[in-house]
Amino acid sequence: REYFQLMSNQVFQLESGYWDKSVADRAHVLWFSADSKREREDFWFLGVILGLAVNNNIPGLDARFPLVLFKKLTDFSGEFTLEDLQEVHPSSATSLKAMLQWKPSADDEVFEDIFCLTFTISYADEGNEVKEVNLHPSGEEVEVTMQNRGEFAKLYIHWLLDKSIDGPFGSFKKGFRRVCDSLIFSILTPSELQQIV
Repeated sequence: REYFQLMSNQVFQLESGYWDKSVADRAHVLWFSADSKREREDFWFLGVILGLAVNNNIPGLDARFPLVLFKKLTDFSGEFTLEDLQEVHPSSATSLKAMLQWKPSADDEVFEDIFCLTFTISYADEGNEVKEVNLHPSGEEVEVTMQNRGEFAKLYIHWLLDKSIDGPFGSFKKGFRRVCDSLIFSILTPSELQQIV
């Protein structure tokens, strides 16, 4: 138990370079940094540490993870929701919810004028460099309309919670599964797994 406490004091801190600082500041959870300078093997090792904690039933790691992380670890086959996004990126979830709940007026042009969106998103990396990502082929040319706003939200959520962290999380999951790849583990729900940690 003491070993895990020492390890958590090292790797589950923002200064370790694994975690997205803006997510920690806004959502108060640990989430993978898409632009981490850490090696993929480091994320694998991090997964092994969490796997050992779960496998040995050692609760109390000094880390707060969102439920969606455990959904991803248990091979969740559904789609990520606004509630999942709310745990990690609350301001993005609020904006998407407002867009999806916006009531139509007489024409689509009002929606397009208010939201001014295409299937391209911009974000600032750890060094505050602005990067653009197409959520759809030719994303910068496809306007978000009343008819396709649901598709935009779905793609945006998927990018934020899955594609943007694919490399770090993929290595983390392999490390976790190296330790926790048994029948007992496969029957745990994401909520049960979160409670163990």
